Amino acid sequence: MAYLLLAAIALFSPNPLGYPARWQGHVQDLLHVPGFAVLCWALSVLLENPKRGVALAVTIATLAEPAQALVGRSPSVEDWILGLFGCAAATVWGILPRRSISVRLLATACIVAVPVAWKMPHYIDAVYFAHSFPVLSDLQSPFEYSRWYGIGARLELARLSDGRQVAKAVFMPAYGVDHFLAIYSFYQDWSQYRYVKCDFTVPEQPVRLLVSIRNSGKYPDEPYFNLVGTYAPGRHIVTIDLTVVTRGDIYPRVDLRRVKGYYLVVFDDEPRELLIHRLWLE
Repeated sequence: MAYLLLAAIALFSPNPLGYPARWQGHVQDLLHVPGFAVLCWALSVLLENPKRGVALAVTIATLAEPAQALVGRSPSVEDWILGLFGCAAATVWGILPRRSISVRLLATACIVAVPVAWKMPHYIDAVYFAHSFPVLSDLQSPFEYSRWYGIGARLELARLSDGRQVAKAVFMPAYGVDHFLAIYSFYQDWSQYRYVKCDFTVPEQPVRLLVSIRNSGKYPDEPYFNLVGTYAPGRHIVTIDLTVVTRGDIYPRVDLRRVKGYYLVVFDDEPRELLIHRLWLE
């Protein structure tokens, strides 16, 4: 019963600060597998019927995601699928008790291997990210797309005519006004740095671009600093002085000890592209 209570708190309690870094969210996603495996087992023991326990656990996994919207969390199909993998792992032990332990261990390993392999690129990129910091983006990681998050925008890998690889950010205003890309910093403490710089190329048409630094918090209440400009075709380096960010002269004061991430927002009414070469702190 105690575990059932803890599971209910974990599933339905609000998350006031969100995920400070993308990789932390992926770790929490994967915890759905052992979490629902134990939940499925606990329900099977409580009901003294493995099949009913599995059915109830699957029902909870299915209903929990849309219900999370009521407490300010985002429903996720990925979380639901990961929860089902957890139920499947528990089913091996609850419904197939007559099989040998080696067979059940092998079946469990095969089931668990699928979500682990699914999430592994994110964890590999997290290792690259940790070692490359204070560089936020330089395309040295084979899975760098993992650290970016976008709405109405996507990140693609592209090669220039000289063979160099760049990140092509494609903004699609048809998705709505707030089309942006954000990179969530691996480390949130930027207090030891003076500048954050972004080296990018505007390939064809001018782009009206907002660059933003935001604290960890619940949107739209998180403190932020915005820098808006129109950039002509060509290569640019946009520099933000972090001492200005902390003063709070125009925008709310940003705490550099808990920076959430760096945002790129495009305001044009037509699709726009940016070629991102490098993003770093110094």
